[in-house]
Amino acid sequence: MVMAGFDPRHLRAYFPSLVRVTQRLHGRWCKAATARATIDLQADLMRFTVDAIAGLAFGADVNTLESDDDVIQRPSTGSSRCCGSACSLVPTWRYFSAPTIANSTAASSR
Repeated sequence: MVMAGFDPRHLRAYFPSLVRVTQRLHGRWCKAATARATIDLQADLMRFTVDAIAGLAFGADVNTLESDDDVIQRPSTGSSRCCGSACSLVPTWRYFSAPTIANSTAASSR
């Protein structure tokens, strides 16, 4: 399913959208240069990546580059993301071992 997004015909059709996202990044950096402001390169490239991938994979124009809101780093209120964040803080693999296939098969044959 993902590979269909990288089909040459699909990529050719997506190219104008990618150019638009690239122009937004260029505009963001030109605006910062005119104001003699520093840029957060990592954050800007993350925004570029989100905009490019969202367009290619989902056909969505999320346009995070022209937003001053920190949409990339904003915490989610969704329970699945909240649980995922909490679980990533605790290295559960150190305290709980998952059964291996060999152990599960041996246990089920007893």
